Order: sequence, then C-alpha cells, then structure tokens
Amino acid sequence: MEHLVGLFKISACIALALTITACQNFGGLTRQQVNVLKSQGFKLSNDGWFLGLSEKLLFNYNESSIKPETVDKITAIGQQLNRVQISHLQLNGYTDSTGSASYNRDLSLKRAQAVAEPLVQGGIPASDIKTVGMGQDNTIADNNTEAGR
Repeated sequence: MEHLVGLFKISACIALALTITACQNFGGLTRQQVNVLKSQGFKLSNDGWFLGLSEKLLFNYNESSIKPETVDKITAIGQQLNRVQISHLQLNGYTDSTGSASYNRDLSLKRAQAVAEPLVQGGIPASDIKTVGMGQDNTIADNNTEAGR
C-alpha cells in the first residue's frame, strides 16, 4: 500500500531543507512509516513532516549538480522511504534572489531534478516524484545578506 507524501522542499541556493507533507494527517501513516521518518530526522509540523539537513554546500553557486558527498545521504533517505512504501513525493527547488526570475526558476527546477536522481537510485519510482522549480520565491533563508543567499 502506497501512502501519498507531499512536499520535499529543497533549498537550491546553499542549504538543503526537506519537507514531506502527508496529504493525510499523522493517522494516515503506519507506525513503521512514522518510525522511519523519525529515524531519518523528520519532525512533524503543521504542514507535514520536515527534515532540515545541515549541508551548507549542496550546490555550488549557479550550479545544479549535487555535491558527491550529499548524493549518498539522499539515496539512503530514498531507500528508507521506499522500504516502508512512502512515495509520491514533490521536490521543490529554490534559488537565491540573485539573477532574473526566469533564470532562477529554470535553475531551481534543474536542482529539484538533481535531487530526484538519488531518490530514484534509492528505489522511489521516477514516476512518483514531481519536481517543481520555485525559483527565488519563498526562499528558506533571508536573501538580503550574503550569508542568507
């Protein structure tokens, strides 16, 4: 039985934050699924399950290739989610506010697609992953400072 899990938020500028929003509330997931989410560091919020990773260099500036040291971590998350039949994910890619809105939208989509690849390697069917380029909208960090970008 597959459970619909919604949103992976990917901060595509310099940090990674993952959010999984369950379309059903906590009661719609099995105890095993909840335990896997918790074991991977996910926390339940009003919007669903949220995971913040500390990788400050997920992507190089203006790049869409994931740093090699992060690929294995994302693949492992995919394996664990697949093992308990959590699928139907949405990956939202983001950028900082430097550059044009259309360029950032394209770059953020490429970044979301790059994060999807190791999840597929982890066993999540590609057809169950929706990738969305959010561009510079709804940035996770304040873009008014260099540190936030």
